[in-house]
Amino acid sequence: VAAVIAVCWGFYWVALYPGVCTVDSCMQLLEGFGKAPLTDRNPVLHTLIIGVLVRVGEYVFGSFNAGIAFFSFLQLVCGAVIISFVIRYMASRGVSVAARASVLAFYALNPIVGAYSVTMWKDVWLSFGFLVYVVLLIDACHDPNAFFASVPKLVFLGAVMLLIIFFKGTGIVLA
Repeated sequence: VAAVIAVCWGFYWVALYPGVCTVDSCMQLLEGFGKAPLTDRNPVLHTLIIGVLVRVGEYVFGSFNAGIAFFSFLQLVCGAVIISFVIRYMASRGVSVAARASVLAFYALNPIVGAYSVTMWKDVWLSFGFLVYVVLLIDACHDPNAFFASVPKLVFLGAVMLLIIFFKGTGIVLA
């Protein structure tokens, strides 16, 4: 399922190469590259991850645009894996094939979602994280005893909650 989504979104990656950069993205790139001081306008963790991944892509592939494309591609793949996780969870709960196929079609073929998947923006990660969070909450409500007895599920839930906070919530950076 992740491969199907990634292939569909890959057309947006090619068409919008190296990826979509918003005003916030440009500021995060400056902050992530140390060309501007870190501020609390954008999430610091997301800004630092952008800086690291774009630099890695730039180093490996030889250009700044390739660095942005590397970041966009990794984001696209992570998003496809997360959507496939949601669809897999639906299957484990006995959701019909038609409903799962509809969810797959919505995410894979929706042009807004496709463009969103290659946009360097904190809200992309927030929405991916929120999808995982909702699945975990549904799982917890479905069988609370099993969920809360599972240390891996609790750790995963905690990690997802922290990532949502760190990818959306801004903090104060003391200079």
